Amino acid sequence: MDTPNRDIIKQNILNILGTETVRPSVAAQCISRFELPPEQWIEVIDKLMKNVMDDASAEKLKDSSLEALGYICQNVGAAIGESKSNFGSNCTWNETTRTICSTFCN
Repeated sequence: MDTPNRDIIKQNILNILGTETVRPSVAAQCISRFELPPEQWIEVIDKLMKNVMDDASAEKLKDSSLEALGYICQNVGAAIGESKSNFGSNCTWNETTRTICSTFCN
């Protein structure tokens, strides 16, 4: 898929996040799929963490963003388990989990 279309889809997914009336969030699952392979959507983790930490964010947005972070961690972990060559090393997984944990645990 070309970059302009990919960017439009990513923006639309972010716009849907927190608006769904059903669980689990389909938008959260889509975000985790677009995040893989790594380096395809670098800014999404920061965006999701901001949604969760921002007091002004609606509860649905916080929940869906946290759900997306969970899916990303799950998918990255599974991909590393299947083939470390996809990531080159555990560095990407370790950095991702360290960033998320330090944000939510402090």
